[in-house]
Amino acid sequence: MSVIDMERRQVVVIGAGPSGAIAAALLKRKGHDVLIVERQHFPRFSIGESLLSHCLDFIEEAGMLEAV
Repeated sequence: MSVIDMERRQVVVIGAGPSGAIAAALLKRKGHDVLIVERQHFPRFSIGESLLSHCLDFIEEAGMLEAV
């Protein structure tokens, strides 16, 4: 991806882990043009295996609870 592609976005989220994915989903829901940048390849071995129970509220708000 080129720098020009990133410059055309309102928001660039660094990291596609649980926090980055939730932040991007919430920003997108508010109408922002969001790009997620992740250096690791997916699927990867561990993704959010240590989420605390209070994180589920944010996951639900982002509309991702069923995917978890």
